[in-house]
Amino acid sequence: MMIRLLVPVMFVYACSKPAPSTGGSAGSAETGSASDSAGSAGSARPNAAEAAVVLDTDPCSADQLGLTGAKKLSRKLLRSGCRPKESAPPQLLTSEEQFTKQVDCTDKATGASHNWSAGMLVVATRSPSPAEAGVLAYDDGKVITFVSMQRTPCPDDPRPMPGPNETHVFIAEPNGARTFADRACTVQRACP
Repeated sequence: MMIRLLVPVMFVYACSKPAPSTGGSAGSAETGSASDSAGSAGSARPNAAEAAVVLDTDPCSADQLGLTGAKKLSRKLLRSGCRPKESAPPQLLTSEEQFTKQVDCTDKATGASHNWSAGMLVVATRSPSPAEAGVLAYDDGKVITFVSMQRTPCPDDPRPMPGPNETHVFIAEPNGARTFADRACTVQRACP
């Protein structure tokens, strides 16, 4: 994630520097830098110290939410024809047997089609808010935090209506029990 954010920041940084003057000497104030970490005078690239201060500005990232050491969980799509049996608190499923107790599949032979040694499934049925734009999950090894991404409203938006329950399935590392928490973040969007 840091690399993805670093490249555009370096590009913006390089493009924001004034062009070197033809009459100035190398390393003058007009070039923006006396030297970079490689020693080349007049370079518009940030040095390693400047690049290291790039911060994650995604309002829904673990860093911005204060979820120290938490990793974003990957989604698992339920197979076609599979639906949760009932709305329940979030569940950690560690076996095919647990999966079949929580999820009903029309084709019983397919089941979860999941490698249980690679991770456990986190199944959560939630009632989304009218302004919800999605759900993320972060895991710090002790707590799985569900993050509701709330969109900013636009002036001509229709009146929000509650939607049906949604089931979200994530893959977590198979290393013990977890508790659950909820957080929210606001996702900015451009209004037409």
